Amino acid sequence: MQHRSYPTVVAEFRRKIRAMDMSVVFIALLSVLYLRGFFLDFSSFRHIAEWVIVLMIPFLFAVFLSGNQSWESEAYMGSLKFYEAPLQASIKTLFSVSAFAYLVKEPVSRITVVSIITFSTLAVLGVRAYLAKSKLATLMNSKTAEFLVVASDVEYRSLQLADLIPNRNKTSFVHRQLTTKDCVKEWEEICLELEKENFAGLIITDTFFPSAEVNSQISTLQAKKNIEVFFHSAITTMLPRMQTIENNELIRVARPLVIGRHAVIKRALDVVLSLTALIVLSPVLLLIALGVKLTSRGPVLYTDQRIGKNNTLFSFPKFRSMVINADTMRANVLGSPDESMPERYARDPRVTNFGRFIRRWSLDELPQLWCVLIGTMSIVGPRPILREEDIDVNKANQSRFIAKPGLTGLWQVSGRKEVLWEARMKQDVLYIETWSFLNDLLLIARTF
Repeated sequence: MQHRSYPTVVAEFRRKIRAMDMSVVFIALLSVLYLRGFFLDFSSFRHIAEWVIVLMIPFLFAVFLSGNQSWESEAYMGSLKFYEAPLQASIKTLFSVSAFAYLVKEPVSRITVVSIITFSTLAVLGVRAYLAKSKLATLMNSKTAEFLVVASDVEYRSLQLADLIPNRNKTSFVHRQLTTKDCVKEWEEICLELEKENFAGLIITDTFFPSAEVNSQISTLQAKKNIEVFFHSAITTMLPRMQTIENNELIRVARPLVIGRHAVIKRALDVVLSLTALIVLSPVLLLIALGVKLTSRGPVLYTDQRIGKNNTLFSFPKFRSMVINADTMRANVLGSPDESMPERYARDPRVTNFGRFIRRWSLDELPQLWCVLIGTMSIVGPRPILREEDIDVNKANQSRFIAKPGLTGLWQVSGRKEVLWEARMKQDVLYIETWSFLNDLLLIARTF
């Protein structure tokens, strides 16, 4: 078993997850039908239509799982996308089945449909959790995934190779540099090397972005060898907003999805959740306020001006967790953001004992629910930064200011202050570029 190549194990992993996904969906279907007493009855058109609608569910579930490419890449294993695909598939299946039933005007038990989709989703999520810890996944992670990298010397040296391919324990890279990007002979040699050797995949950088002829060769190799192909480019952050038009000869880039009509949905979620949380948590808010007042000298709330949407300042309240005049000590204690910043945060002497407790559980952030309610913040978004930190946000990360700042966000659920500054900025930009309502719900769940 150990002598198998990495691509061979990957192919087996993909087959297994596809087979297990569909198996548990059909098991969920049959189980619900048995429990609901849903038996074969073809005595009338209505019963036949009812059966057609019910049997559409596993078919549509498979179509949407496949459409999300959830069976195509082991690179998703252990990431949010690995578990996001079944949730998206279930929502699309529910809407599709409901729309079909409405169009044909054939009633079908809502409980039956919802139960099948719910149990199918839970079963697929369970399968993925199992496979991520299975012997096959362990074997796959134990093997070295070797990638052929077509890049200039400068690009190759600048690539963070260890972090380039996610969710793999062992990776190695073989560098190839071309004379020119359109050199057909050199590309033919690379394709021949990919065909002969057991590479896990191919990585191509901006400098050598291939021509249509080379792309055709690469596609043929993908079908034949089952390899991964990656483009490393600055344009990748905008991909979720791209769509081809005019016979695939042009690419349209939509406005960031977090603004425009989508902002209405996001705002509605903010109002409902913040208002509910303020009412439900009012006793907790009073207890924390009392704790702050009794354990240290000074006001209960600390209010500062932070940079929010469109680089505008807004009032940012927190339960006070530091000594009075802590702002004046910040430069001496923390300094500018760098790799050692998380360590300095961890031993910050300005934090009081009670403050350390409420910061540990982020209870000091609860007053910001008011900001969410009045519209200066959102439940999910880039974390608001200090005025003096604005100079440390480089031009590549300015799009983080498109959205309202959030109580929680992508980097907050990825390590909080242990995440380095530049990684935080990149994650904020990634959130902006890949925003969806479902992602917000998942980030809220991960926050807890």
